[in-house]
Amino acid sequence: KRCERIGNDPGAPLPALPDRLPLLPLVNTVVFPSSVAALKLSGRTSRRIVEAIDGDEPLIALFSPEELLDDAPSAEDLLPIGVAARVVQTLKLDETRRQILCRGLYRIELLGIDEEAPILTSRVRPIEAQPPAEGDPELIERAIEAYSDLAAADDRYRLESVEVLKANRGAGSDFFSDLLASLLDAPLEIQRRLVETADPGERLSYLLELLESTSTPREQSLEV
Repeated sequence: KRCERIGNDPGAPLPALPDRLPLLPLVNTVVFPSSVAALKLSGRTSRRIVEAIDGDEPLIALFSPEELLDDAPSAEDLLPIGVAARVVQTLKLDETRRQILCRGLYRIELLGIDEEAPILTSRVRPIEAQPPAEGDPELIERAIEAYSDLAAADDRYRLESVEVLKANRGAGSDFFSDLLASLLDAPLEIQRRLVETADPGERLSYLLELLESTSTPREQSLEV
């Protein structure tokens, strides 16, 4: 199943971020800010995290490992930038598997991990959104044009996604670039790079480069 964008107001206020959040390492997917993903959890550590979180739509920290993990990660095992996400639904699939529906909120920086806690707990801080650069509007228009050409040439893209991009051209380069990133097919290492790229202008430039070189839509299994 794909990550999907939610139809919320990109300018809506986001919840305050605690300095500690339950940590869920992502193995073969990413979650972008303002996207929604259903994540299937099969590892013991992941299940313990889901079983431990409570409250009304709790927050978790999503970070990708540098490489495949065999055990609980340390801070050095994970990429330094991830995404704070809100868990909007939890489902028990069977005795060994869980599924959570989560909504990405914003980028966060990993400061450390409390390994003595009952579950993996990350110490984090939010990455402040950067103001748009002067050249961002031009990059957005070029990206829309390139994506439109790609969608017209490949019927695996939904043509309505082009209209979604056009409708959000004025939402700001930060929101727009994450919207575009969630629509593109790219290898996992590139998706991780896009999550790690905090500067919206740099992210837009990289996405434009990808658009000019890719021709297949994004398909992947979301397993963590």
